[in-house]
Amino acid sequence: MRMTLNLRPLLLATLIAGTWIGGTPAATAQVILGLPDEEAATPSKQAASDAVKSNMKSVRKLVLDAHTLITHRRFSPQQARRLSDDLKRHADALRADAAASSDIVTPLAEGAAEIGAPMQGESQFDALTKLETALARYPQIYDDPDWKPLR
Repeated sequence: MRMTLNLRPLLLATLIAGTWIGGTPAATAQVILGLPDEEAATPSKQAASDAVKSNMKSVRKLVLDAHTLITHRRFSPQQARRLSDDLKRHADALRADAAASSDIVTPLAEGAAEIGAPMQGESQFDALTKLETALARYPQIYDDPDWKPLR
């Protein structure tokens, strides 16, 4: 029993030191526990169809162009309606593609609907957050080597 108590601090110190040296705690735990490589443990990404790639690239550009206007509260109702219409068009095109993930389409469609609605208070920021969520999930789900993050 005494030996078990002495191993806990050693294991903890090894985990912390491995994090500083080797990267993530999960990778360090894999080495300590003898688990298979991280690549084998993570699910593989889907191949993005050309339609998904082009629609998401267009959505990224639309959100990037509107981001500063929204954050500086200079986004007019006309601009909001135009952005909403464009985003809804891309969300509909993604829904029609069998390869499109609902993890991306749902926040994209919700953000598009909210951004075009009459705005009160922080609702434009909430809509922008949903759009950014959809864009952040894209590289987690799809293998697209040409994808550039929003920031």
